[in-house]
Amino acid sequence: MGFSTGWRVGLQGPHFFIEGELAYSRNKLRGLVDIPGIGPPLSPVKASGESEGFGVLLNAGGNFELTDQTSVLIGAGFGAVNQEIGFDIMGSLLEEEDTLFTYQIFFSFSDNQLLFLFH
Repeated sequence: MGFSTGWRVGLQGPHFFIEGELAYSRNKLRGLVDIPGIGPPLSPVKASGESEGFGVLLNAGGNFELTDQTSVLIGAGFGAVNQEIGFDIMGSLLEEEDTLFTYQIFFSFSDNQLLFLFH
């Protein structure tokens, strides 16, 4: 079971945009985990734990009209995520905290005629 949320703020012009993004997530794990290739009595393994992360991203891109009905959006972003992970697997406590570099690339094709056909 977990929780995730994010906030985004930015500026958009006729063809280009830039935005900042904040994200937070927290997830808990409780259950049995099967380890492939290992049978009973070692598998399944009882495991529990949680992970928590906070991230910051900066995204930028452009929206380009190809025709009156179609457009393409392309963009990229980069940032950092601080992640804390702790698990108890068969009585062994494993904990780790690290700040990770993250990136994303995105692409979208929009065709207003196709949208009209599917309504």
